[in-house]
Amino acid sequence: MQAQYPILEFDDSSDAIIEPSKVLKPVDGMPERGVLPIYHTVIAELKQRSLLTHLTDIVTAMGPIPVYRMRQEGKEVVVTHPGLCAPFAAAVLEELIAFGCRKFIACGSAGVLDSAVVKGTVIVPSSAVRDEGTSFHYVAPSRGIAAQSDSSKPSRPFWRSTECRSK
Repeated sequence: MQAQYPILEFDDSSDAIIEPSKVLKPVDGMPERGVLPIYHTVIAELKQRSLLTHLTDIVTAMGPIPVYRMRQEGKEVVVTHPGLCAPFAAAVLEELIAFGCRKFIACGSAGVLDSAVVKGTVIVPSSAVRDEGTSFHYVAPSRGIAAQSDSSKPSRPFWRSTECRSK
């Protein structure tokens, strides 16, 4: 494992040196699915509408990150803030996985260079350029990475049922 640049080195061992699942226990009642909205205002509004039940906290040096459960259309999901930056989000995901959550959707925002894309359009990416560094700890180095082919399938009926524009 000697690449020209250290970021291009990849250890495919599934055991990490620091592994949350070795020190954290599963949380009773932790849903399998999680929603990670980047905007704290989304979580605050859900809380204000009494739609969230506090399950546990993710402990950080900046203070606790509350982890909530929400029931939507007969299914329970985890709702929590993922943090702001790839390493922080990866740490949040690692802890949620240790708690028992397995499937995630992250909701955020981004700018676009295509002037034909109207503000407020929902875009479900099919791939991404890997330039942040964190993903290189999870998947072998490459310029880009594709989303799982069926990853957006569950959300399609929802977007079709709203007035949101989507791509």
